[in-house]
Amino acid sequence: MSSVTYLSLAVNNFVGELPFDIGYTLPSIQTFILQQNKVGGKIPASLANATNFLSINLGANAFYGTIPSFGSLSNLEELILASNQLEAGDWSFLSSLANCTQLQVLSLGTNMMQGNLPSSVGRLANSLRALVLHANKMSGSIPPELGNLTNLSFLRMEQNLFAGDLPNAIGNLANLSSVDLSQNRLSGQIPRWIGKLRQLTKLSLQDNNFSGPIPRELGDCQSLITLDLSCNALSESIPRELFFLDSLSAGLDLSHNQLSRQIPQEIGGLINIGPLNFPTTAFPVAFQLL
Repeated sequence: MSSVTYLSLAVNNFVGELPFDIGYTLPSIQTFILQQNKVGGKIPASLANATNFLSINLGANAFYGTIPSFGSLSNLEELILASNQLEAGDWSFLSSLANCTQLQVLSLGTNMMQGNLPSSVGRLANSLRALVLHANKMSGSIPPELGNLTNLSFLRMEQNLFAGDLPNAIGNLANLSSVDLSQNRLSGQIPRWIGKLRQLTKLSLQDNNFSGPIPRELGDCQSLITLDLSCNALSESIPRELFFLDSLSAGLDLSHNQLSRQIPQEIGGLINIGPLNFPTTAFPVAFQLL
């Protein structure tokens, strides 16, 4: 069926493997959705022959092996390969995606990609809005080249093994609205440039090794709905600037840190807060006994 442009087979119980020549037999295909089945095997390299592709969604299946090159798909806007058993290999597939100049969504979370995230991530299209890399086994430091993706608004890199400081270049990503870097091994202080991310609605940095004070500049993120800094080694007092964030409605969690002194009276400014979790060391002794 060489004229087919849209094919969706999502949310079924299909098993087996994709035909090795699928990119040749469906040369006009633009959208292929196979999400949430039980299809396995390797992703056919022939998919790259169908050069009209706009969207490929193979998420939530049982594909394994390395990800093939998709660099010939210059019009590709969306590539979703999350929740499989895919490996990064030498990461050449990531370099090839630099040729996909219309790419907006790249989702590779919950796979088996190991090793350092290469600097080539910074050569992805400037049109990229969502980068999803969570629940892999990526390690090393977060490459500063990530700061080249200036239109990025959605970033998920939690549940990996990233270590070291947050690169200053991330402060260039002024369009970020949701950032999840939780459950890694990141360390150092939470940088003051975090306050430059004025579009943030969600910031999740819990379960890392951050230390030092909570930056007062977080008070400049006036759109924050969720802020989770729990399970780190943050110290000193809670900056009163946090309590002027009346946008916080989905939760503020500062528990399991080394914060001290009493909670400022300005806590009353959290007029829309839902879940609220503080370390017990931040409360007066009399409050703890109630």
